[in-house]
Amino acid sequence: TNSGCVDSTSVTVSQDANTPACSAGTDKVLTCDSVMFVLGGGSSSGPNIIYLWSSVGGNIVGPTDQQQIIVDAVGQYDLIVKDTANGCQCTDRVMVTIDTALTSLLLTPGDTIDCNTPMSGVQSTLGAPIVDYDFFWTTANGTIVGSSTSPDIDVSLGGTYTLTITNKDNGCEKSASAVVPASNKIISAVDVSLMNITCFGDANGSLTINGILGGIGPYTYQWSVNPQGGTSLSSLQPGQYSLTVTDQNGCSFTKIFNINEPIQIKVDLGPDRTVAAGDSVNIDLITNISPNALNGIDWGGPDGLTCSGCPKLEFIANKSGNISAIVTDTAGCVASDSMRLTVIVPRIIFIPTVFSPNGDSKNDYFFISGRFNLVNIGFLTIYDRWGNMLFNKIDGTPGVETDGWDGKFNGSPVSPGVYVYIAELQYEDLTETVKGGITVIK
Repeated sequence: TNSGCVDSTSVTVSQDANTPACSAGTDKVLTCDSVMFVLGGGSSSGPNIIYLWSSVGGNIVGPTDQQQIIVDAVGQYDLIVKDTANGCQCTDRVMVTIDTALTSLLLTPGDTIDCNTPMSGVQSTLGAPIVDYDFFWTTANGTIVGSSTSPDIDVSLGGTYTLTITNKDNGCEKSASAVVPASNKIISAVDVSLMNITCFGDANGSLTINGILGGIGPYTYQWSVNPQGGTSLSSLQPGQYSLTVTDQNGCSFTKIFNINEPIQIKVDLGPDRTVAAGDSVNIDLITNISPNALNGIDWGGPDGLTCSGCPKLEFIANKSGNISAIVTDTAGCVASDSMRLTVIVPRIIFIPTVFSPNGDSKNDYFFISGRFNLVNIGFLTIYDRWGNMLFNKIDGTPGVETDGWDGKFNGSPVSPGVYVYIAELQYEDLTETVKGGITVIK
């Protein structure tokens, strides 16, 4: 100023030049196995950091303003990372290329299959080392013999064979097919109707030839069992049977058949049982037939005891006898079982002490009676007071007077008096011997 006075001040200016880090990732290669990649992930991060992805020729799947992106196409991918606090930014670039290379593939079928050439094959030729590829053969109408994962195959039947090769490096596949010819003059199949065994233990299987495919007739047939010729076998047991068909040119075709037998039906009513008269009895039927294969159950027991279709038998015991069950499946196969039910009934018998064998049709016989559980008189023997046997009856029927003693010895009436009897009484559940005296009066 005019006065010559001077004043001064100072300010410090600093610089924020920290540049963010950029990482778009490493270059990628699309293959048949790898069709999508994630790029980025190594860039700076923070509240002031923004991302901007762009592509030349490629394709970004989803957002383009994230640290990472997803891509699925060949192209150039550029990343800009910017720090909005200082305006500094960086860039990075990654390239995505593609490898779907596949070599050439040529298939060469072998000779025509006929009865003189039962085996043929297919060979493959690649334009690259075979160690770089995996091989897999398939066929819908032929037969591959041996490995199906080798460069070449052996076949035993004419048909179309397809080879699929896979590049081990990129997973890409290529397929080709070849037809192995077969002579229409050879036998290629035989149509046979097979009938399995109906029920376990039967011998009613059968095999019947319906027709021959291929070859030149007339045909001859040879079975593995007698009769060896003919177009059918019957009354077969379970097992394996083979048929060889030969045409007039001597070409043969052999096929094996298996005649199967169903499982044996089993029925179990349990062990024999002893119960008291008046008891409630439940008998369960156990069988290996499934419910949907069960066609019928028929029970049988004493005094006409029945129950059709019942899985168990329930009744009140009043008489001893055999309980049986017959089971039938939907094929008509039958199995049965039985058990003995012994019903203990009080043993009540009547043995007279006096009888008058005088021919008046009243009390003319000495015989033994009892309830229904007395089933037999094993023997009835009469002795006089000196021990002489006057009468002996084996296996008499209880309650039948003519199976008893008529008071005679050697056809003549005995004298009135007291005589001794011994009898064996056979009940349903036991046997006992009784003895006593009987008085004969006129």
